[in-house]
Amino acid sequence: MKDLILLMASWLHLIATVMWIGGTGFVLFIAIPSSRKVMGADAGKLMTEITKRFTPLANYSIALLLVTGSALAVLNDRFSGSAVFENRWIVVLAAKHVLVFTMIALVQ
Repeated sequence: MKDLILLMASWLHLIATVMWIGGTGFVLFIAIPSSRKVMGADAGKLMTEITKRFTPLANYSIALLLVTGSALAVLNDRFSGSAVFENRWIVVLAAKHVLVFTMIALVQ
């Protein structure tokens, strides 16, 4: 049963990551430049509408990342729950969290 939960949590975690990071990349590198090129000064109206639709999706993805990430950490044998960096897995996890919290702070 633990393996099934880990599998589902991993899958949902990856899907949420793709939705959030991929969606943000699409907006920044495709939608904004394209709308400016095609629409000129009216691009702001389109981007406002895209932002209204994308923001809830990004926020739900972040919430799903928190839930599934917590489940993955608790179920992973390498996670001790302490703040001590006793193995590389915890160091990498901490570095990832710094990047994620930086991204959340920049968007909010």
